[in-house]
Amino acid sequence: MYTQNRQTGWEEESDAKAGMAAPPVARPVQLAAGGVAVLYALDTGGAPAAGADEITSVSGALVLNSAAVQLGEYGTVRELTESELYRWADAGKFDSIAYTQPLPVGEGRYTIHLRLQNARVGMEQMVVFTDLGGGVARVDRLWRTIADVRSDAGLPAFDRAARYLLSEQTR
Repeated sequence: MYTQNRQTGWEEESDAKAGMAAPPVARPVQLAAGGVAVLYALDTGGAPAAGADEITSVSGALVLNSAAVQLGEYGTVRELTESELYRWADAGKFDSIAYTQPLPVGEGRYTIHLRLQNARVGMEQMVVFTDLGGGVARVDRLWRTIADVRSDAGLPAFDRAARYLLSEQTR
């Protein structure tokens, strides 16, 4: 999906519906286990909510959660990506789940794209997994809710933010 249309620049058009006119911004975060990782947040003009090794930001219709995770003794970014699919497959709150297989988007980077729905609401999510080295990976989860899955035409701000998170600028 998005990997076939990767861009390195940010389109300067504003999307009033999503309230997003700038790309996600890099935020260095001190990790609980020591060290620093660059995480990403939507540029909301304020400080994003910060937690243990993660940042969650909301801008209009978009939510971005960026987290630093330990890969584990034998874990790889590819295995982490595959585990995301199992996580959603076990979520009993959705009637339908459509997803891509893990797609490589560069060395040490994978992505998946999901669309989930039930009788009341849908959700679109794009997740990028990046190996930061030293046994640490960054997981960027961009998502939006979909009021009516049958008539959804997409959201340009979601597409732009997804392209940016997939670009080499976030490597």
